Amino acid sequence: MDLNLKSFVEVFSFEVSWLEANLLWVFLSSVIYLTIIGFFLNAIRLSIEFEYKNRLERKKIYGNFFKGVLFIGLITALIVFGLSINSRF
Repeated sequence: MDLNLKSFVEVFSFEVSWLEANLLWVFLSSVIYLTIIGFFLNAIRLSIEFEYKNRLERKKIYGNFFKGVLFIGLITALIVFGLSINSRF
């Protein structure tokens, strides 16, 4: 498979099997997906850590922020990722 943007988009959107695709595009796609998941996990971790350290100050600054939004975002990203993999097979 050649190195062009169209082939990357096909690999990234699971239109082409990762076993048949160019190794560079597979590596780049997996790095992007893992980075997105890492951002969600880090946001959840920092939110919980910040709440424990600064309970009173946090309420003054942010009010009552519902941390479930972060969990909903992570679960939504995982569902979209799973559906895109499942639709390929």
